[in-house]
Amino acid sequence: EYFYNWAKEKNYCVLIFLENSAKVKPFQIDKKGFGGPRAWLTVENIGKIKISGRPSRPKISRSK
Repeated sequence: EYFYNWAKEKNYCVLIFLENSAKVKPFQIDKKGFGGPRAWLTVENIGKIKISGRPSRPKISRSK
């Protein structure tokens, strides 16, 4: 009831309840096959989309 009252006048609401959460190091993922850009991906096993190796920083192109 608390969450219903809090969200009833909102245009949208996303509630996520986590159990046994843990801090992880950042890693790259392969988003092929998921269509356009996504903020959320749902997978059974993160190992299926996790790219091995060190996380890379985005390359910045500098035009003159």
